[in-house]
Amino acid sequence: MAVSLITDELGTALDKDFRQALISNFKAIELELNNIHTDITSLQTADQTASPTVTQDDLTKAVDSLTSRINRIVLGIDSDSIEMVVTQILEEKGVIKDADTNV
Repeated sequence: MAVSLITDELGTALDKDFRQALISNFKAIELELNNIHTDITSLQTADQTASPTVTQDDLTKAVDSLTSRINRIVLGIDSDSIEMVVTQILEEKGVIKDADTNV
């Protein structure tokens, strides 16, 4: 939206017309700033509404998954943790090179 402000037509005399032109310009600027503020607020509200929410069911599934993994680790049947531990031991003993730094 284009805003038409009084610019070149401002007189050099500080009279009633000059004052009215300034008031008109400030009202137009204020209106546009308020419109921008409203637009920003509505966009922020839309972003918050569109953001995903975590449900109780999601949390329950995550807890169950972590509990199962902990149980596998405790029982020694979690292949990911076993691989990490064996790799670390072999690196410490110098059997293999450091996997992270490829040294």
